[in-house]
Amino acid sequence: MEGYRIGFRQGLRLGRIETLRKLIEHKFGVIPDWADAGINEASAGKHYRWSANLVNAQRVEDVFK
Repeated sequence: MEGYRIGFRQGLRLGRIETLRKLIEHKFGVIPDWADAGINEASAGKHYRWSANLVNAQRVEDVFK
């Protein structure tokens, strides 16, 4: 059962990462390496905050403020 929970959490994390990447690519084009690295290392809280920032961002840098 613990393995299932770990796998489930990993799946959710990968889903957040992939969704955030796709949204950034859709709005700004290619994701800079520094941004991609940050997305990979970030917590769930940061993923959610960056997703919200994306709505009003004028530049990719604005997403990560």
